[in-house]
Amino acid sequence: MSKLTITINKGSANRLIANLNAKQRVLINAASEGVQNVADFAFEMAQESAPVVSGALKSSGQVTNTDSGEVIRRTISYGTSLTNPSGDPTSEYAVDRHEMYNPYKPEAYKWLERAVRSTGDDLFLEEVARLLRQAIGSR
Repeated sequence: MSKLTITINKGSANRLIANLNAKQRVLINAASEGVQNVADFAFEMAQESAPVVSGALKSSGQVTNTDSGEVIRRTISYGTSLTNPSGDPTSEYAVDRHEMYNPYKPEAYKWLERAVRSTGDDLFLEEVARLLRQAIGSR
């Protein structure tokens, strides 16, 4: 007679699943941190080139967490109810200022778009990969 017995300890399987779930949370947190770091870097670059007359538009800039379900997302925006000295909310002219070319301050033209583009996919991928490697404990 030939016999084969396969035994699985349910407690071991449950511990393995719990450990995998914990690692999943660590990896998701690392990916979220990577997205935040790259958004913060792009925002800092945008702030350096944002047009300044009164400072209200530049002060309205922000990075917000706009995660949705399984999607990790950060949004960089300018224009809020914050008003300039003439009483106009920055939301009323943020897009116009972004699209307005000023030969005396050409770096202010499309300041946000240029900052995000210059950050690039490579920086994003490198940062997320670095944090994921760190999260799983490899070098």
